Amino acid sequence: MKVTLKDGSVKQFDNTMLAIDIAKSISEGLARNALAVSVNGKLVGLNEPISEDCTFEVHTFKDEIGKEVYRHTCSHVLAQ
Repeated sequence: MKVTLKDGSVKQFDNTMLAIDIAKSISEGLARNALAVSVNGKLVGLNEPISEDCTFEVHTFKDEIGKEVYRHTCSHVLAQ
């Protein structure tokens, strides 16, 4: 499968991969800071299996989507 990254580069994988494992293949530091990913423009969790060609973007607290995911998760934790 071909995974096209935000910068336009392409990574090839032979098997289905979890989103977090794709992030790790880009950078261990990026994976440690990842909060969610977008696959073909759809926001998904880090444990989402990726099995077909796609665009892929990692979201951290440094970007607005990452902040929204973090705050949304925190609101659920506080509600509990």
